[in-house]
Amino acid sequence: MSEQYPVVSFCELAERLKNNMPRPFALQIGAMDGKRFDLLYAHLISGDWNGLLVEPVPEMFELLQKNYAGCSGLILENCAVADYEGVLGLSCIDPGVVEKGLVTENLLGVTTARQDNLQIGSDAFHNRYPFILKEYVRHIEVPCYTLPRLLTKHNVTKIDLVMTDTEGMDWIILRQLDLKTYEPSIICLEYTQLGAAGVPECVGHFLNHGYQMAICREDPENLIFHKNL
Repeated sequence: MSEQYPVVSFCELAERLKNNMPRPFALQIGAMDGKRFDLLYAHLISGDWNGLLVEPVPEMFELLQKNYAGCSGLILENCAVADYEGVLGLSCIDPGVVEKGLVTENLLGVTTARQDNLQIGSDAFHNRYPFILKEYVRHIEVPCYTLPRLLTKHNVTKIDLVMTDTEGMDWIILRQLDLKTYEPSIICLEYTQLGAAGVPECVGHFLNHGYQMAICREDPENLIFHKNL
């Protein structure tokens, strides 16, 4: 895909957005601890932004709160986003296993609700990644909201930047976003786990709404859709 589309810098676009308006609003779903593997952190920690940051895993959410302590204008929500309201089952690597050095910390970012053969904890997953032992995997249940319900809960009326990193749930979440109402200037999502059908459907949706598409320079597993910058 990188051969077909331009490559742009997420950080440069975010900085341009901030320079064009006072205190832009960021929506981040799958925020983890807010710091590791996170392109938004350097921008949000400056205090020049407002935003809603969502993270479902309790340990990661506690770190998210610590890493953004004292930052005004940020709302932190400990939940998942799905296409229904209720409880969502997640599979994740036990953070304690990472702390002990048994696996690398990047595996903290593979929390997923997917139910296919590559679900963490499935035989297929462990056959593919034999170094991740089944006892390293934890299954948890977390509260979940639809995206419209979550935005209503926090009285969000303005979104300028959207970033999602939800291990295959990105399109399920983003197709709920009312683009005519919110008109975000930047949308950044992880596309590599959307599947053969999900990628063209997602891409077509944003292109049909007037967005330009590019590969993220800082993380090529992300697509960026942008306009009005």
